[in-house]
Amino acid sequence: MCPRRELLLLVFVGIACGSCSYPIWKRSYKGEGTFTDFGTTAGADRYVLNLGKIGFSNRKTYPYDIGSLPKEKFIVGFEILTSEFRGERPYVRLKLEDRKKRATVFDVEGEIYDGRGNPEGWVYSGRAGSDLRFVWKKEDSDIPLTETQRKSGHAGGSTFVPKRWHTYSLECSVIEPISSEYAGYLTIKGGGWK
Repeated sequence: MCPRRELLLLVFVGIACGSCSYPIWKRSYKGEGTFTDFGTTAGADRYVLNLGKIGFSNRKTYPYDIGSLPKEKFIVGFEILTSEFRGERPYVRLKLEDRKKRATVFDVEGEIYDGRGNPEGWVYSGRAGSDLRFVWKKEDSDIPLTETQRKSGHAGGSTFVPKRWHTYSLECSVIEPISSEYAGYLTIKGGGWK
């Protein structure tokens, strides 16, 4: 084989291998926010979609369009800093709709809290030594999912498994604001080998 063909073959193989190692979901995600794939070595939260800051001091609805997510169980919730939380509890609503099926996947609401007191069905998680917490609505084991909910990808609470090639509308509404300028970050997390 001539050196020119060998060089061309090496370039082609390099491009092919490089494109295979680049996560397909980074290339196909469509929607708002910043989507990050932490790769196959991530034990939890392989995929993270940060949709930005949510101000809890004003009554407001934040609409988002998301689509072409990996087929993994995702959790929609808020990242909050407990050191900035002043004990007030904003009342919020999260609603996810499948645009293709024109169906509501989930519609949950409740008080965002700082880990003290009654969580009202919200999960409050984080790493030891850090005041960054992830707060999300857990599934209610007393209320079974309907067949329609299961078919739409609802996994209970503020969790869902996206359908391939479907787009979704996510609304985050601050129904009862608080007086301080406290804010959180609306985040969607999922995937991992654990």
